[in-house]
Amino acid sequence: MDGPTGATTIYAHTYRCWHHNWTSAPKAIPYWHPEEDPGQHQCFKNWDESSQAMAADVIVEGCMIAENDRGVRYMRLFANGDSSEYAGIQEAVPIWGPHVTKLECVNHACKCFRSSLEKSVDILPKLKGRGKLTLPTRIR
Repeated sequence: MDGPTGATTIYAHTYRCWHHNWTSAPKAIPYWHPEEDPGQHQCFKNWDESSQAMAADVIVEGCMIAENDRGVRYMRLFANGDSSEYAGIQEAVPIWGPHVTKLECVNHACKCFRSSLEKSVDILPKLKGRGKLTLPTRIR
């Protein structure tokens, strides 16, 4: 459970194994501390795939653990545009995986918008400069 909201969350960015440099199977407890004994676990210290594949694997495994252990099904995924996690859930999670919806992260959407504006300036140099792509006064 996540703090005061009580929402269940998968903390999967780097939770592979704190005991082995953050590279093992994810723990079901999001507030697991490195000084705790990890106990018997399968360690993926010698992961031979990309970091994106590891992230997708962690999220898919977290979804499976959540349903099996707690009866929770994640139906919405906040993502940054990288579809490897989303595609992994749709392919690997049985029954309800294809029904998961992907919600775009606001920060990623802003970054994409800014990148598009910068590309527009590269293509059309006349748009470069103060007040060309923006309003001359700030709206509050």
